[in-house]
This record gives sequence, structure tokens and C-alpha cells, in this order.
Amino acid sequence: MDKKVALITGASRGIGNTISIGLAQKGYQTILLARSKEQMEFVASEIGFIKNALKPEIHQIDVLDFQTVQELILNIELNHGTIDILVNNAGIYIDGSVKHKTEDYQHLLNVNLVAPYNILNAVVPIMKKQKCGYIFNIASRAGKIGLPNSGSYCSSKFGLVGLNESLYKDLADYNVKVTAICPSWVNTNMAFKAGATVPGEEMIQTKDIMETINLLLKLSPHASVKEIVIDVKSRIA
Repeated sequence: MDKKVALITGASRGIGNTISIGLAQKGYQTILLARSKEQMEFVASEIGFIKNALKPEIHQIDVLDFQTVQELILNIELNHGTIDILVNNAGIYIDGSVKHKTEDYQHLLNVNLVAPYNILNAVVPIMKKQKCGYIFNIASRAGKIGLPNSGSYCSSKFGLVGLNESLYKDLADYNVKVTAICPSWVNTNMAFKAGATVPGEEMIQTKDIMETINLLLKLSPHASVKEIVIDVKSRIA
């Protein structure tokens, strides 16, 4: 099939919203996964204004519904014949290092690490079989540098960055690229809920994440980038 397919989780808002629209602009058949159908429909309406864009496919789903997610991915391959891009973007934040109940920490790990693993578990065999593809794991600068009062979140993102690095090496011989994108504060609602003290206009913008993906997609087949850390300029030390 000539049509290229991009699967985006957490597609209803923030970074996922912008990436969904950006990939639609590049001609991809976008497949949007999120819990909010209403917000995904808003993203779909935005894509509808893009000239020649393919109508997005939306799926209201909780990434913690592991079996349903895997069944959905298998159906995507069956219906479309390919998954060319995966953007593992869904995630949550809780503050503190060891202040929460264990079950709250387990929920954080389930969303930020186990759910991406579950999706990769279904998508990687598809990309290995087709011998092409690109996986973008939206991690965080907090997956590279431990931050005060954020140990719980940092540990979940450190885990994702570690998984990313192994897959980067595992899939190289299959012509599948894997990159972790690790931004500092991004101008999203989640950043402010996490206690960001940087004004929104001084943060990384969601369009910066999409421009990073654009750059990576333009690289030659033999150029591979394991991870990219994006800092807020005013916080570089």
C-alpha cells in the first residue's frame, strides 16, 4: 500500500494533538488513541481543514486496557497493512519521590512505562516483519536527569529511556529507527499541573516537538538518532 500510517497515543491534547495534526499535514493516515472522544473529534476537525489530508481514525481507549489495545493494533495492521510510525506519547505526572502510596506509584508506572511497553509489544513485530518503521518514544528530560521532588516520575521516564535504548539497538538490523524525545518543560496543561514556574511563552512549544520529528524523518536511511534532549533556554546551566 502507498498510504503511510501513523499511530499516536495521547492524541487528544498537548504534544499528541500537535503531532497528530503535523503528521496529517505530511500525508500520513493518522490513527488517534486517547480516552477523550470529544477532544479527539476536535483534533480530527482541525485535520479536516488541511488540504488533501486523510480523514483521521479515532479510537476512544484507555492505554491501561492492555488486551484491547493489543487487539486494536492487530486490527490496524489487518485493515491498513502497515504501521509506519508509532508515537508513544500518553503519560501522566505525580510529584514527590517516595511520598505516595505504592498503588499510586504503580498506576504511574502502568501509564508511563507498562502501557508503552504493551504497545511496543504489539507494534515491534509488525515493523520487524515489514522491515521498516519509526518509533518515537516521548519521554522527558526527567528520564535523563533526576530532579528533586520528582523521583516517582523520573523513575518511570528513566525506564522508558532505557527501553528505548535497547530497542534502538535491537531494531537497527530491521531498518526500524527508534528515538526517545526528552524535552524539559513543554507548554501544556500537564506542565502547569506539575508545578512549572516557567512562563508558558518561555517553555518549549508543542510545535517544537513536531519540528523535531520532522527533522528526524528527513534524515537519510543510514542516519540514526537514539535520543534528543530539548532544554528550556532560560534553564540551561
